[in-house]
Amino acid sequence: MLKIIIADEQYLTLKGLAASFETKKEFQVCGYTQHFYDLEPLIKIHEPEVLVIDYTGKDFGIDNLNKISRKFPKLKILAITNIVEKAQVLKAMQMGINAYVLKICCADEIFDATKAAANSERFFCSSVLDIVLDESKTPNTLSEKERSCEALKISEREIEIIQLVAEGLSNKEIADKLNLSLHTINTHRKNIMAKIGVKNTAGLVVFAIKEGIIEQNHFLFAN
Repeated sequence: MLKIIIADEQYLTLKGLAASFETKKEFQVCGYTQHFYDLEPLIKIHEPEVLVIDYTGKDFGIDNLNKISRKFPKLKILAITNIVEKAQVLKAMQMGINAYVLKICCADEIFDATKAAANSERFFCSSVLDIVLDESKTPNTLSEKERSCEALKISEREIEIIQLVAEGLSNKEIADKLNLSLHTINTHRKNIMAKIGVKNTAGLVVFAIKEGIIEQNHFLFAN
């Protein structure tokens, strides 16, 4: 069972997230809070694997997110916020978040993002990825390091999906095989293709061969 703590200054959002997670047997909501001063004691007492947090509130904030990340380096962090500016997303990545979804995402995607974070995987919903990749939202004040989006790397899960795509499996078949929702697989594929700069499956496969993710002969002669 995956132990989580939820932090959000909005009471209804906080209760709604907690109620949603509690419908799934694989999650245990150890606690939740609207205030930063409660957060550190909750983490110390319950030792959760994942912190689900809206860091954009007045009480939590990006600096406090950084404090939590530094004080509890083993804790995985899923950010869940409303739509924000690109600079804020990139700053959150630097502050130690593992995954990022928006509050408009469906429950299944939030659940999958939580599990991905717990497994040290990077997971960004399509809307967050669109924000990150939209050059028009890059302020001139960002440093070169921030503009490079270095936090976006190919995760073990994404490598697994690339391999299955190369084997000719459909998104539905991949979702069934990995026990993930179809929407999550679609999101992963969009993440992967955007990260490596390809627009179709053929480009994905060529990348996989070049990087040694799959063997060329395996792909050419696969049934």
